[in-house]
Amino acid sequence: TVRQYADICLFSTAQYKCPVAQVEADDQVSASSTVCKVYTLVPLLDHNREKRGLALDGKLKHEDTNLASSTIVKEGANKEVLGILVSYRVKVKLVVSRGGDVSVELPFILMHPKPVEQPISRPQSVLPDSEAPVDTNLIEFEAK
Repeated sequence: TVRQYADICLFSTAQYKCPVAQVEADDQVSASSTVCKVYTLVPLLDHNREKRGLALDGKLKHEDTNLASSTIVKEGANKEVLGILVSYRVKVKLVVSRGGDVSVELPFILMHPKPVEQPISRPQSVLPDSEAPVDTNLIEFEAK
């Protein structure tokens, strides 16, 4: 299970957690043996639109909205002034036949690529060929 944790650090501290991706497998391992498997979980907003309390990058109605990127806090920074701290953890739970359950939570950083900046298009002024160009440098300095 991948969970998003949002720590709200404003006047008082509160924490919200919400699962954003999950997979269940019924793999069995024989005694004194090992197994190596890869599970792929992709936490996407598309699979979580109906959930309440999620931290997002952007507005829910816009197409380019994602789950919020992880907050990276420098060591020694005052967390109370940051507002909302977002983190993600993968929880792996194993059911052991004679010993109960064993689980571990592993933190990871979820980041989205920087949006591609659109070039600012400025209209070109159209001058007739016969007209001389206008000097746009209106500030002159006199050297003494």
